[in-house]
Amino acid sequence: MKKKTLCVFILIFWLMGAVTFLSIKIEEQMIPQVTTIQPQTDISSQEGQLPPDCLVETEEGEFLFTIYEGSGWEAGTRVQTFSGVSGYTPAEPPNEDYIMVDNIWSEFVWHSSKPIQNGELVEAIRTGEQAPDYWLAVFPNGLPELGELPQGIQVEEQSGQAVLFQVEKASHPYMEGQAKGMIPALKEGGRIYSFTDMSLFLQALPALGLLLAILVAALLLWAFSCFLSKEGKKNQKLIAINLIVGLLLLVSIPLVLQTIELPSSMLPRKEITDFGHYIQEFQDFFSGLQSFAPQASAPGEYLPPNLPKSEAGRAIITQRNNLIMRPALIVLGGMAFAGVIILMEKFVIVRRSIPKFPKGKKA
Repeated sequence: MKKKTLCVFILIFWLMGAVTFLSIKIEEQMIPQVTTIQPQTDISSQEGQLPPDCLVETEEGEFLFTIYEGSGWEAGTRVQTFSGVSGYTPAEPPNEDYIMVDNIWSEFVWHSSKPIQNGELVEAIRTGEQAPDYWLAVFPNGLPELGELPQGIQVEEQSGQAVLFQVEKASHPYMEGQAKGMIPALKEGGRIYSFTDMSLFLQALPALGLLLAILVAALLLWAFSCFLSKEGKKNQKLIAINLIVGLLLLVSIPLVLQTIELPSSMLPRKEITDFGHYIQEFQDFFSGLQSFAPQASAPGEYLPPNLPKSEAGRAIITQRNNLIMRPALIVLGGMAFAGVIILMEKFVIVRRSIPKFPKGKKA
């Protein structure tokens, strides 16, 4: 009974350590990123103007959000819905050019990497970086008329349900609301994805697979250690080896977590384990890319099937194909690692059980 209790205690201790490391990383990754703006105003005016894309769509409607610093249990940079006597409220829609507010001193949320809600902890981005990027707009019900595009944005490929933009100076981190604000025709009815964020997400897959491999290896070694504990005195050294390996695996978890940076725009709103969200994002993104593929090759010309014409589109599909199965292979590697240790320990047990005879005598 004591041996079983000890085995369960060791497992709980290991899992608590692993869950603690994971929960810290998950909390960090799930914090929405926001850009901020202050109202434009004249010196003599007590009211300011905000661009219309400062409106944030929530489950309760569209709101303006301001930034504030929390205290106590709610310490950190947070957002709250804006309201005032003469300020904007959802019942008073703004005109098409700007929103009038009566608070000219607060910082307002301009764009967010994903939906936000009142009182939520956020990461305020005040000095973002700019770099070239590709944006993929996917509209399952049909692509709207694009109209005139801003300078620095041009169409790379287009189909009936999707369009690929080449962007000379895209802000990073990527925020879909900002992209839709630059191309107003795409504000409703679809999604706009960043190639940079999709590439970063794909690059994180091997490290995610390594985390799962560590968990699987630790569980296998724990199960075999429980088996060894039936003859604890004989197997003390083997059990000690498994405990040391288990501790090393536990210590390696935060080291692996440091290498994982998932783009906020690719994450679910609430639960990071919402696998249905990731499946849907992947399907929409790569289905949009495949919609650019030609139906058939012209005479004398060969075009690979299901591939877009653009080099950027082909490159990210190649990256997906190279990385999508790597987590499974890494997990198998973790199982093999634990399996090798178990087989070696079984060999020691079997060899130890073979009777030894004094020299010069036969059985």
